[in-house]
Amino acid sequence: MIAVRSFFYGAALILVGAVPVFCSLGSVISSFRIADNYHTYAYGVARDGTYVYYVTVEMSPAYRLYYRYPGGGGGGMIFIGKFPAGHGDADTSVLGTGYFADIYEVGSVQTITDFDIRTGSAVASWAPFEGNMRGYAYSPALRRKYVARDYRIYRYDTSGNLLSSFGFGRNINGLAVTEEFCGYNGEYIIASYGTDSYVLNAQGVQIGSFSYPRGVITACACGPGYPSEYGTTFWCIVDTYMQAVYLSQVSLHNATAVTPASVGRIKALFR
Repeated sequence: MIAVRSFFYGAALILVGAVPVFCSLGSVISSFRIADNYHTYAYGVARDGTYVYYVTVEMSPAYRLYYRYPGGGGGGMIFIGKFPAGHGDADTSVLGTGYFADIYEVGSVQTITDFDIRTGSAVASWAPFEGNMRGYAYSPALRRKYVARDYRIYRYDTSGNLLSSFGFGRNINGLAVTEEFCGYNGEYIIASYGTDSYVLNAQGVQIGSFSYPRGVITACACGPGYPSEYGTTFWCIVDTYMQAVYLSQVSLHNATAVTPASVGRIKALFR
């Protein structure tokens, strides 16, 4: 297990009114191994109010969707397709609780596909592009969907109508969105590329960044923190250079005030 310690770096928070202009992300809150990167490989991740979800494929050509409690235990597994179909970056589904959505590729055609987590069956799909989609994110609170393709990020409403897009300048590995960052409400998009992740506002202006020095972030999502005092946190799959794959939770500096009995559980934020 990766040690829980602070190793993200960024500029100090500067405030203009009630909007964060630049804020770094915080410590790794938790991390557990989900694949060995030899017999098993990991793909998209999503987080809802109950579980954290992630997709793996093993030497047998079948994809598995795991749902586990955010502390790393419990939950279960279902099958959601066979190789050579492929799964990519994921998030919660516009269909709500009980569904999981990711970039699903069959042949050379990609769709954003919604799966029933009880059966593993595909129940709906959406195709803003046929190919080259590298990131997907969805915010139930903002009711916005986001797709990264080539070097651009596209914003949509829940019906799939394009609202805007902006260039990013890097080929994205994963995409996440949060309505809460550094204790402020708004629309914040997190784009990951290699070991680096960038926090952007809805216009594509960078307001934060961080680096993961021990591995590459290959998929990401935002969701409820664990413990809940962390507020919204950043959940990511980290490939540690062919050694193993971890599911990590990173602070977005949204922790609430705590009682003395809770201080020990979240003291890593303040180191």
